[in-house]
Amino acid sequence: MHSYLLRAGKSFTSALSQAGRRQSQLVSGACTHSASLSTLAPGESIQEEVWVRGQPVCFEVGKLARLASGAAVVKMDNTHVMATAVSQFYLDEDSTSIPLQVEYRERLWAVGRIPNTFNRREGGPKEREVLIGRAIDRALRPLFHPGYFYETQVIHSVLCADGMQETDAACINAASAALMVSDIPWLGPLGCVRVAVIQGDCVLFPSLAQQEEAELNLLYAGTADKALMVEASGSSGGVPEKVFASSLRFAHEAAVQLIPPQLKLVERIGRPKRVMRLVEPSPELLEDVRSILTPLTSNILHSLTPLDKSERSRGLARSRKVAGDRVKEKYSSVFGAEPAKADLFTALNHVEGQMVRQQILAGSRCDGRGLKSVRPLYAEVGGTPIVHGSSIFSRGDTQAMATVTVGGMDDQQKLDSIVGQGSKRLMLHYSFPPYAVNECRKLGGDSRREIGHGALAENALLGVLPSEATFPFCVRVNSEITGSNGSSSMAAVCSGSLALMDAGIPMLEHVAGVSVGLVMHPPVEETSEETSNEPASRESSFPGTLLTDIMGLEDHHGDMDFKLAGTRQGITAAQLDIKPAGLPLEILIEALDCARDARLELLDLFSQTLASPRDATRANAPKFGSVTVEKDLLGKVIGPQGSNVKGIERTTGARITVNKSGLVNIFAPSQEAFDQTAALVTEAGVPEIRVGSRYLGKVMSLKDFGAIIEVVEGSALGLLHISEIAHGHTASVNDVLIVGQELEVQCMDGIQEGM
Repeated sequence: MHSYLLRAGKSFTSALSQAGRRQSQLVSGACTHSASLSTLAPGESIQEEVWVRGQPVCFEVGKLARLASGAAVVKMDNTHVMATAVSQFYLDEDSTSIPLQVEYRERLWAVGRIPNTFNRREGGPKEREVLIGRAIDRALRPLFHPGYFYETQVIHSVLCADGMQETDAACINAASAALMVSDIPWLGPLGCVRVAVIQGDCVLFPSLAQQEEAELNLLYAGTADKALMVEASGSSGGVPEKVFASSLRFAHEAAVQLIPPQLKLVERIGRPKRVMRLVEPSPELLEDVRSILTPLTSNILHSLTPLDKSERSRGLARSRKVAGDRVKEKYSSVFGAEPAKADLFTALNHVEGQMVRQQILAGSRCDGRGLKSVRPLYAEVGGTPIVHGSSIFSRGDTQAMATVTVGGMDDQQKLDSIVGQGSKRLMLHYSFPPYAVNECRKLGGDSRREIGHGALAENALLGVLPSEATFPFCVRVNSEITGSNGSSSMAAVCSGSLALMDAGIPMLEHVAGVSVGLVMHPPVEETSEETSNEPASRESSFPGTLLTDIMGLEDHHGDMDFKLAGTRQGITAAQLDIKPAGLPLEILIEALDCARDARLELLDLFSQTLASPRDATRANAPKFGSVTVEKDLLGKVIGPQGSNVKGIERTTGARITVNKSGLVNIFAPSQEAFDQTAALVTEAGVPEIRVGSRYLGKVMSLKDFGAIIEVVEGSALGLLHISEIAHGHTASVNDVLIVGQELEVQCMDGIQEGM
C-alpha cells in the first residue's frame, strides 16, 4: 500500500395468431391448366401458397434447377430456401442401408456479407449446417422404402435470409416438395413447423427473439396422420411433460396444413414416378436364411447368463457369417450363382431382427431386463485431479467420462452464421473413439454423428446453465465415450451434469437422459416391388411395446429411438429418430412418461453422488467471484492488448472476464489462486496518485501530528499533517477532524516507504 503527503482542499465530492387460407397460381403468364416443367418458359414457375395461422408459406417449382430430378423453393417472408433432389438409376449392390446424403449449406451472400476468410470464400460445413442437415435427414429417411438402395442426394441452399427466423423448417418443407415433384419414389409428402412455447402459449414459426425467451423450442415434422421427426430444447429447468405433449399436438395440426399445397403441385405437374427394383429378398431366400440362422442365434439371444455387448456382438457376427456362407454354397450348387450381396445382407438382418423383436414382444430382453428397467448404474465425481471438474457415468456397458473447463467470456465459441447468435458460452464436445465398441478404425476429425450427439447433450444442459449475470464465464464440457452399447448421447448428458456440479458451477439442478425404444407388431414392411407417389397406406396404429433404456441391438432392430433428457421439473432436450414411415403421435406422448420414470431413477443416483454444486471444502475445488474496479481504471487493469490480464492469468491459472460496468469476474482453480488473483486485480486497479492532484479522502485515524487519510478506498493512504489542515494555527487535530469524515485533499509529495 502506497503512502502520500496531503493538503486539505476546499470541498467534499415483445405474437401472432390467425386461421389459415390457401392460394394457388401459375406465375409469369403461364397457362392455368396442368403443365410439365419442361413446357414452362424461362422465368416461369408454378406456385402454391398456404397460410398457416397467419404465416404465409409459398412453394415454388420450375424456375430454378430444372435439370435436377426435383427442385423446389419455399418462401417464408423474406427467407427463401431451395432444395434439390437427385437419385441414381443404378442399384448400389454394396450398400447395407439407404444411401441417402442430405446436405445443408449457408452462403453469406444470402445476407449481403462477404466471408471474413483469406480467400473470401465459405469453407467446409459449419456445425450449424451439419446439425440442420441431420435434422432434415431424420425427417426424410423414414419415407424412403427400406429397400431403396439407390444413391440419393438432397441439397439445400439458403437463397436469402431476413435474420428474423430459423431456416430449418423451410428447408424440410422444400425437400418434401422437391421429392414430391420429382420422379424419385418416396412415400411423402410431409409438413414441418417450428413452435415456441412462451408463457404457456404455443407460437408458430417464432422469431429468433421469441425463441430466446421461450420455455420450449420445438421442430416437428409429420405426415398427414403420423409423426416423423422431433427436435426440442427447453429452458428454465425444463418443461413439464403435459406442456411438451400439448406442443406436439399443436405442431402436428399446423404441419398437416402444409401437405395439401404439395399434393396440388404434384397434380398440376403430373410427373410419374420411376419403376425401380427394390432390395427385397425373395420368400425362398428368407426361408433358407431363417432355417440356418435361427438355431445359431437363438442360444445367444436367449442365454440364461446374459452376455455383455462384446460377447453378444461376436456371437451374432459369427452366426451371420456361418449362415451366409452356407446359403452361398447352397445357391452356388443349385442355381450356379450366389444370391446378390444386398439381398443376402438384408435377409440376414431381417431374420435376426425378427428374432429380437419377437423376444421383446413376448415380454423379455436379451440382457434379462424387464421392458421398463434401466441397466445397472454407476456414477463418481472428482476422480481426475487438475481439471476443474470431472465425472464418470456408466449405464450397463455404456460409459462416459466427462471433464469441465471454465474460461473467460473471451473464450466463447464464435459463430459465423447467417441466422442466430454470434457466440455461445456452453460448448459440449462429444467424442466416440473406436475402442468404445472394441473396433480398430482410423482416427480423424469429428464425424457428423459426434457433432450431432454433442449438440443434443449441449442443449440438454443449456437449460440449467446459470445466466451470464450469475455466472459470467464460458464452459467447455468434454464427454469421452469409453464404452458404448446404446444411448451414448444420453450418457454424455449424465456425465456432463455430474462434472458441471463437480466444477462448482451453480447449475439450477441435475440433468439426466434416457432413450425410449419401440417395437411394433407386426414389423413395418412393404411387399410390392414398386413404389408409388401416393402417401403410404399404413394403419394408424399397431400393437407394440415401449422399451426403456434401449441398448444397441434394440436400437438397430427396433422402430424408434426417442432420446429425452431433463430434470425433475421437466424436459430440457428431445430428439426422435424412427425407421417406419411415421408413428402415431400418442405413442410419443406415452413414451414421455416412460422416460420420466427412468430419469427420476437416474436423478436419485446423482443426488446421492453429488446433490449440489461443489463448494470450497475440497482442497482443489474451483472458486469464482468478482472484484469491482472503477470504470476509468479498467484500461489500467487490462493493460495494452490485454497484457495485464493475460499476465495475471498466467501467474495464477485463473480466468478473468472484465465487464464494462467495472466488474472483474474471476474463476480460479482453488481458493488460494482466487485470493491471489483478486489481490493482483485490485492492485492493478489502484489509480495513480499524482502530485498536485486533488482527491476525495476519508479520515481513518487521528494522530497528534495529523490524520491518516484513505485516498482511494482500500488502496492508498496519506498523511494530512496538522500544519496542512488549515491556513491558520491548529492546536489539536481532534478540534477539526473526526474519524470517518470525508474531505477533499491535495497530494503534496510521495513517500516510498510505508507509514
